[in-house]
Amino acid sequence: MPGCLHDAPPLRAVLGDRLHPGGPELTRRALDLAQVRATDRILDAGCGPGSSLELLRTWGYSRALGLDRDPAMLARAGSRGLPALAAGDLERLPLAEDSLDAVLCECVWNLSSRESALHEFKRVLRPGGRLIISDMYRRTQSETPSQWPMQCCFTGATGEIQTQSLISSAGFRLLHWEDHSPALRQLAAELILAHGSLDAFWQAVTGDASLAQKACRAGRRTLPGLFLCIAEKG
Repeated sequence: MPGCLHDAPPLRAVLGDRLHPGGPELTRRALDLAQVRATDRILDAGCGPGSSLELLRTWGYSRALGLDRDPAMLARAGSRGLPALAAGDLERLPLAEDSLDAVLCECVWNLSSRESALHEFKRVLRPGGRLIISDMYRRTQSETPSQWPMQCCFTGATGEIQTQSLISSAGFRLLHWEDHSPALRQLAAELILAHGSLDAFWQAVTGDASLAQKACRAGRRTLPGLFLCIAEKG
Protein backbone atom coordinates (compact mmCIF):
# COMPACT_ATOMS: atom_id res chain seq x y z
CA MET A 1 0.00 0.00 0.00
CA PRO A 2 1.42 3.45 -0.87
CA GLY A 3 2.29 5.77 1.99
CA CYS A 4 0.12 8.57 0.62
CA LEU A 5 -2.97 8.60 -1.58
CA HIS A 6 -1.20 10.96 -4.01
CA ASP A 7 1.21 8.11 -4.81
CA ALA A 8 -1.48 5.49 -5.45
CA PRO A 9 -1.49 4.24 -9.07
CA PRO A 10 -5.34 3.89 -9.15
CA LEU A 11 -5.64 7.62 -8.41
CA ARG A 12 -2.79 8.64 -10.68
CA ALA A 13 -4.35 6.66 -13.55
CA VAL A 14 -7.42 8.93 -13.36
CA LEU A 15 -5.85 12.25 -12.36
CA GLY A 16 -2.68 11.99 -14.38
CA ASP A 17 -0.23 14.74 -13.48
CA ARG A 18 -2.89 17.20 -12.27
CA LEU A 19 -2.87 15.60 -8.80
CA HIS A 20 -5.66 17.90 -7.63
CA PRO A 21 -9.39 18.23 -8.40
CA GLY A 22 -10.42 21.21 -10.48
CA GLY A 23 -7.41 21.00 -12.76
CA PRO A 24 -6.21 23.98 -14.82
CA GLU A 25 -9.59 25.74 -14.58
CA LEU A 26 -9.34 26.06 -10.80
CA THR A 27 -5.70 27.16 -11.00
CA ARG A 28 -6.60 29.84 -13.55
CA ARG A 29 -9.50 31.12 -11.43
CA ALA A 30 -7.28 31.24 -8.36
CA LEU A 31 -4.65 33.37 -10.09
CA ASP A 32 -7.29 35.71 -11.49
CA LEU A 33 -9.01 36.15 -8.12
CA ALA A 34 -5.68 36.79 -6.43
CA GLN A 35 -4.77 39.31 -9.16
CA VAL A 36 -1.35 37.77 -9.62
CA ARG A 37 0.59 39.65 -12.30
CA ALA A 38 2.78 38.05 -14.95
CA THR A 39 5.83 39.79 -13.48
CA ASP A 40 5.16 38.55 -9.95
CA ARG A 41 7.45 36.08 -8.25
CA ILE A 42 5.17 33.14 -7.42
CA LEU A 43 5.96 29.88 -5.63
CA ASP A 44 4.13 26.66 -6.46
CA ALA A 45 4.48 25.11 -3.00
CA GLY A 46 4.32 21.33 -3.35
CA CYS A 47 4.61 21.44 -7.13
CA GLY A 48 4.68 17.65 -7.58
CA PRO A 49 5.45 16.65 -11.17
CA GLY A 50 5.16 20.26 -12.31
CA SER A 51 1.79 20.36 -14.07
CA SER A 52 0.67 23.65 -12.51
CA LEU A 53 4.16 25.13 -12.77
CA GLU A 54 4.16 24.32 -16.48
CA LEU A 55 0.79 26.07 -16.79
CA LEU A 56 2.13 29.13 -14.99
CA ARG A 57 5.02 29.34 -17.42
CA THR A 58 2.69 28.83 -20.39
CA TRP A 59 0.42 31.59 -19.11
CA GLY A 60 3.33 34.03 -18.96
CA TYR A 61 4.34 33.84 -15.28
CA SER A 62 8.03 33.81 -16.15
CA ARG A 63 9.21 34.19 -12.53
CA ALA A 64 7.31 31.17 -11.21
CA LEU A 65 9.29 28.61 -9.23
CA GLY A 66 8.43 25.21 -7.85
CA LEU A 67 9.22 23.44 -4.61
CA ASP A 68 8.64 19.85 -3.53
CA ARG A 69 10.15 17.53 -0.94
CA ASP A 70 9.94 14.41 -3.14
CA PRO A 71 13.05 13.97 -5.35
CA ALA A 72 11.10 11.74 -7.75
CA MET A 73 8.47 14.46 -8.26
CA LEU A 74 11.15 17.08 -8.82
CA ALA A 75 12.83 14.81 -11.36
CA ARG A 76 9.56 14.51 -13.26
CA ALA A 77 9.12 18.28 -13.13
CA GLY A 78 12.67 18.71 -14.38
CA SER A 79 12.00 16.35 -17.27
CA ARG A 80 9.45 18.89 -18.51
CA GLY A 81 12.29 21.34 -18.97
CA LEU A 82 11.06 23.52 -16.11
CA PRO A 83 13.66 25.81 -14.50
CA ALA A 84 13.64 27.18 -10.95
CA LEU A 85 12.97 23.98 -9.00
CA ALA A 86 13.94 23.53 -5.37
CA ALA A 87 13.79 20.72 -2.82
CA GLY A 88 12.21 21.55 0.51
CA ASP A 89 9.33 21.20 2.94
CA LEU A 90 6.45 23.62 3.31
CA GLU A 91 7.39 23.96 6.99
CA ARG A 92 10.98 25.06 6.14
CA LEU A 93 11.00 26.99 2.90
CA PRO A 94 14.52 27.63 1.55
CA LEU A 95 13.59 31.20 0.61
CA ALA A 96 14.35 34.63 1.99
CA GLU A 97 11.93 36.70 4.02
CA ASP A 98 9.59 38.96 1.99
CA SER A 99 10.91 37.46 -1.27
CA LEU A 100 7.63 36.39 -2.96
CA ASP A 101 4.58 38.13 -4.36
CA ALA A 102 2.36 35.04 -4.24
CA VAL A 103 2.28 31.46 -2.94
CA LEU A 104 0.15 28.82 -4.67
CA CYS A 105 -0.56 25.65 -2.68
CA GLU A 106 -2.88 23.10 -4.31
CA CYS A 107 -3.98 20.06 -2.28
CA VAL A 108 -0.73 19.91 -0.33
CA TRP A 109 -1.38 22.12 2.72
CA ASN A 110 -3.46 19.46 4.53
CA LEU A 111 -0.55 17.04 4.19
CA SER A 112 1.75 19.39 6.12
CA SER A 113 1.91 20.78 9.62
CA ARG A 114 -0.56 23.46 8.63
CA GLU A 115 0.33 26.08 11.25
CA SER A 116 4.03 25.76 10.47
CA ALA A 117 3.38 26.01 6.75
CA LEU A 118 1.30 29.16 7.23
CA HIS A 119 4.10 30.68 9.30
CA GLU A 120 6.53 30.00 6.48
CA PHE A 121 4.16 31.29 3.81
CA LYS A 122 3.81 34.54 5.74
CA ARG A 123 7.56 34.80 6.25
CA VAL A 124 8.45 34.53 2.58
CA LEU A 125 5.61 36.70 1.25
CA ARG A 126 6.11 40.44 0.97
CA PRO A 127 3.57 42.68 2.77
CA GLY A 128 0.42 42.58 0.67
CA GLY A 129 1.51 39.31 -0.99
CA ARG A 130 -1.20 36.81 -1.85
CA LEU A 131 -1.65 33.31 -0.46
CA ILE A 132 -3.66 30.92 -2.66
CA ILE A 133 -4.76 27.62 -1.14
CA SER A 134 -7.04 25.00 -2.63
CA ASP A 135 -7.57 21.92 -0.51
CA MET A 136 -10.12 19.72 1.23
CA TYR A 137 -12.39 20.76 4.06
CA ARG A 138 -15.13 19.09 6.07
CA ARG A 139 -18.69 19.95 5.17
CA THR A 140 -20.01 18.44 8.42
CA GLN A 141 -20.05 20.24 11.77
CA SER A 142 -18.18 17.51 13.67
CA GLU A 143 -14.44 18.01 14.10
CA THR A 144 -13.89 14.48 15.46
CA PRO A 145 -10.70 13.10 13.87
CA SER A 146 -11.56 11.02 10.82
CA GLN A 147 -10.18 7.52 10.46
CA TRP A 148 -8.81 7.35 6.93
CA PRO A 149 -6.72 4.25 6.17
CA MET A 150 -3.75 6.21 4.83
CA GLN A 151 -2.30 9.71 4.65
CA CYS A 152 -4.27 11.91 2.28
CA CYS A 153 -5.49 15.49 1.99
CA PHE A 154 -8.77 14.41 3.61
CA THR A 155 -6.94 13.41 6.80
CA GLY A 156 -5.98 16.91 7.91
CA ALA A 157 -9.19 18.57 6.72
CA THR A 158 -11.19 20.71 9.14
CA GLY A 159 -14.47 22.60 8.81
CA GLU A 160 -14.85 25.91 6.99
CA ILE A 161 -14.87 28.07 10.13
CA GLN A 162 -11.89 26.34 11.71
CA THR A 163 -9.93 26.43 8.45
CA GLN A 164 -10.59 30.14 7.92
CA SER A 165 -9.72 30.87 11.55
CA LEU A 166 -6.41 29.05 11.21
CA ILE A 167 -5.45 31.15 8.19
CA SER A 168 -6.57 34.42 9.81
CA SER A 169 -4.77 33.62 13.07
CA ALA A 170 -1.53 33.22 11.10
CA GLY A 171 -1.69 36.89 10.13
CA PHE A 172 -3.52 36.74 6.80
CA ARG A 173 -6.57 38.73 5.74
CA LEU A 174 -9.12 36.56 3.97
CA LEU A 175 -10.14 38.02 0.61
CA HIS A 176 -12.07 35.19 -1.05
CA TRP A 177 -13.46 31.82 -0.02
CA GLU A 178 -15.21 29.61 -2.54
CA ASP A 179 -16.59 26.11 -2.46
CA HIS A 180 -15.50 24.00 -5.44
CA SER A 181 -16.90 20.68 -4.23
CA PRO A 182 -18.48 19.93 -7.65
CA ALA A 183 -14.92 19.36 -8.92
CA LEU A 184 -14.40 16.79 -6.15
CA ARG A 185 -17.68 15.10 -7.05
CA GLN A 186 -16.54 15.00 -10.67
CA LEU A 187 -13.36 13.24 -9.58
CA ALA A 188 -15.43 10.76 -7.55
CA ALA A 189 -17.54 10.07 -10.64
CA GLU A 190 -14.39 9.44 -12.69
CA LEU A 191 -13.10 7.03 -10.04
CA ILE A 192 -16.43 5.18 -9.98
CA LEU A 193 -16.39 4.96 -13.78
CA ALA A 194 -12.86 3.53 -13.68
CA HIS A 195 -13.40 1.07 -10.81
CA GLY A 196 -17.13 0.46 -10.54
CA SER A 197 -17.55 2.02 -7.08
CA LEU A 198 -15.65 4.08 -4.52
CA ASP A 199 -15.33 0.96 -2.38
CA ALA A 200 -13.63 -0.82 -5.29
CA PHE A 201 -11.35 2.19 -5.81
CA TRP A 202 -10.22 2.11 -2.19
CA GLN A 203 -9.71 -1.64 -2.40
CA ALA A 204 -7.48 -1.08 -5.42
CA VAL A 205 -5.53 1.52 -3.43
CA THR A 206 -5.20 -0.34 -0.12
CA GLY A 207 -5.47 -3.96 -1.22
CA ASP A 208 -7.70 -4.58 1.80
CA ALA A 209 -11.52 -4.76 1.89
CA SER A 210 -11.75 -3.66 5.54
CA LEU A 211 -9.56 -0.62 4.89
CA ALA A 212 -11.67 0.26 1.87
CA GLN A 213 -14.80 0.17 4.04
CA LYS A 214 -13.02 2.34 6.60
CA ALA A 215 -12.30 4.95 3.92
CA CYS A 216 -15.89 4.95 2.71
CA ARG A 217 -17.16 5.37 6.28
CA ALA A 218 -14.78 8.29 6.82
CA GLY A 219 -16.06 9.92 3.64
CA ARG A 220 -19.70 9.57 4.69
CA ARG A 221 -18.88 10.94 8.16
CA THR A 222 -16.96 14.03 7.06
CA LEU A 223 -18.50 14.80 3.64
CA PRO A 224 -15.23 16.18 2.18
CA GLY A 225 -15.47 19.32 0.09
CA LEU A 226 -12.98 21.37 -1.92
CA PHE A 227 -12.30 25.01 -1.11
CA LEU A 228 -10.39 27.84 -2.73
CA CYS A 229 -9.06 30.53 -0.43
CA ILE A 230 -7.31 33.78 -1.33
CA ALA A 231 -5.66 35.65 1.52
CA GLU A 232 -3.35 38.64 1.86
CA LYS A 233 -0.35 39.05 4.11
CA GLY A 234 -1.01 41.89 6.51
